[in-house]
Amino acid sequence: MNGYNQLIKSYTREDIVNNNVIKACLDHIYVRSQDFSSEGIIIRSKITDHYIIGAKIITDTTGIISINENILYEKIEKFDWKNLLNCTDTDIIYLQLNQNLNQLYSESTFVKINNRRSNNSEWLKDELVKLMHERDLAFKKFKNCPSNTTYRQIYIKLRNRTTKEIRKAKNNIFTKHFKM
Repeated sequence: MNGYNQLIKSYTREDIVNNNVIKACLDHIYVRSQDFSSEGIIIRSKITDHYIIGAKIITDTTGIISINENILYEKIEKFDWKNLLNCTDTDIIYLQLNQNLNQLYSESTFVKINNRRSNNSEWLKDELVKLMHERDLAFKKFKNCPSNTTYRQIYIKLRNRTTKEIRKAKNNIFTKHFKM
């Protein structure tokens, strides 16, 4: 579709309306790149009324090549250039200069692979994960038997409690970080 790849093709919202399970794909991720491959991810755990979506970007793991200019300049200053200055054949001078500079560059470069992961969900504690898991299990039971009012009440109670606890945890973290 105009050079874009659609990564999310399955439903991202699942709810029960009038005792019927309703599934809809409301969330989308489109990617346009030829430098990497990617795939869509749907995590069937409901923090909100939608499932969590994401994109897995697969890049070349060789990393970023950086040149340490201080080391390069130091190596250039210490290099013995006399054999090039005494040579009269320009072809040999070019080949040796090219070879020497490539050697100095390779000695001054390093590959940095950034595989550090940041923990952005400081608010997501083990108790909250357990509560979300309970809520998801209650939703599965309710989804399998939508006419059962007991399952419905249990799910709604857990859903509301989970939402309340998530908001409270996020607010605690944000007020701690952004005190006025």
